[in-house]
Amino acid sequence: MSGLNIKNIHTTTYHPESNPVERVNREIGRLLRTYCHKQHTNWLRWLDNIEYWINNTTHTTTECTPHYLMFGEKPKLSITRLINFPKGDPNEAGPKIIQIVMKRSKKKSELRNAYKDRDKKFPQYSVGDSILVKEHRLSSAEDKETHKLFLLYHGPYIIQKVHPNNTVTVQGNGKFCTFNLKNIKKYYADKPSIGTSHTNQ
Repeated sequence: MSGLNIKNIHTTTYHPESNPVERVNREIGRLLRTYCHKQHTNWLRWLDNIEYWINNTTHTTTECTPHYLMFGEKPKLSITRLINFPKGDPNEAGPKIIQIVMKRSKKKSELRNAYKDRDKKFPQYSVGDSILVKEHRLSSAEDKETHKLFLLYHGPYIIQKVHPNNTVTVQGNGKFCTFNLKNIKKYYADKPSIGTSHTNQ
């Protein structure tokens, strides 16, 4: 992959916002739900159609179709034989379109984040802070366990490093793990009240 100038970027667990593939997966699920809600086993026969629709639909972020970005040409649709559509900007063809789309994607991402984060207060974390990590355990019929009855968080863990990409690294069970700020919260140890005393009963 390095020979093709492809860079691997790892994402934290249980943080789909950091993986653009999840956005496409959500759209696939929406379309399958539309056509298969009455007969769930029909999902396989719709995959080819859904693949075509997504690849040949203009996406709001890129303002292009995935087919055009991949192959540099617009697909020939049967409707184009009946209607004369306006031609696109010829200056966008070729490798230049990738740079244009990257700028569009970055700009719209910044706008989305600014809208989503407005009026929010974000906790600040430092190395040495104690935190709790959110549980993501699943139900198990075999073990007679229901995920809704598990504790929401486990820990505490001590922060070993704070990263600039909204993640922190902690150490637990002899290994280091990185979590997004969305899946952690500060841990406050119980302190005994002043003036109380405890005696062995």
